[in-house]
Amino acid sequence: KIIPLASSEDLKGPEESGQFPINELKFFINAQKQINIKPYQFEESKNFMVYLPFPSYVAEGLKKILAKDQNIQLLNDSAGADMMLFMALQPGTKTEKPTIYIGFNAPAIMRPDYERSLFQPLFIKEETLNFKPAELSKFYKDMELLVWRYLRK
Repeated sequence: KIIPLASSEDLKGPEESGQFPINELKFFINAQKQINIKPYQFEESKNFMVYLPFPSYVAEGLKKILAKDQNIQLLNDSAGADMMLFMALQPGTKTEKPTIYIGFNAPAIMRPDYERSLFQPLFIKEETLNFKPAELSKFYKDMELLVWRYLRK
């Protein structure tokens, strides 16, 4: 389901969210379950953004990191959350590879009436989540720093 979307000209990413009208947000809960939301109702636009689920091996490591911080309570449902961790796809261009943005956003982004900016200014970018052990360790350190920066902003 996700791969055909990645080659669509209508796919826009975090870097373009302020430049183009985004008509639809596609949240992949897992490989089989998808939620589509049209927050802005730009009738003339076919542009969409894709939010991806975290791979389980990355999610488990992130849970361990986040659980260490007493300011964070992990929830299984976004309904009671102040913020949620997201992963969004930034499509590639003729000169750049696709990238993955990981950061925080309000759970309200999943509501059709959400009107604020699609992205918070704190995020990290990765070209892949297929990490070697040393790369995974660096990724987790980057995530710890991102969490620390977010909580203290």
